[in-house]
Amino acid sequence: MLEVLLKIAKQCDRRNEWTEQQWIDTLLNCIDKDQYILIQEGNEIIAFSCWLFIKDFEKIGNQYIEDVNGKIAYIQCAYVKKGHRGLLYRMLREGVERHPDAECIFYCSDKLNNKKIIIPVNKWRNKCLVC
Repeated sequence: MLEVLLKIAKQCDRRNEWTEQQWIDTLLNCIDKDQYILIQEGNEIIAFSCWLFIKDFEKIGNQYIEDVNGKIAYIQCAYVKKGHRGLLYRMLREGVERHPDAECIFYCSDKLNNKKIIIPVNKWRNKCLVC
């Protein structure tokens, strides 16, 4: 598992800011504390995010949102700046699936239709999901 996460993490680190050992240490810590997110599309893992460093963000999980078309979205896991929860909910209600500028994404699973709704998340630690 560590090898898979390391490969994905290095692909996401486009600025090449960390050494391999820094990634390994961080990933081991995240795995130990269950603080990592794997982003999957079908059977393919397409991105990795480590949110261990976030102080001004809050985690949203296990939330159901109904959009304008009556589709129910289930937020499995999302991170937004404190106070921006409502913006995420509004995005989902308006049926936003994926912003074209999103480099790194996470998914909500639509339990009723058994598919994943892709919405944006910025991978850099100082950025909010919705702003």
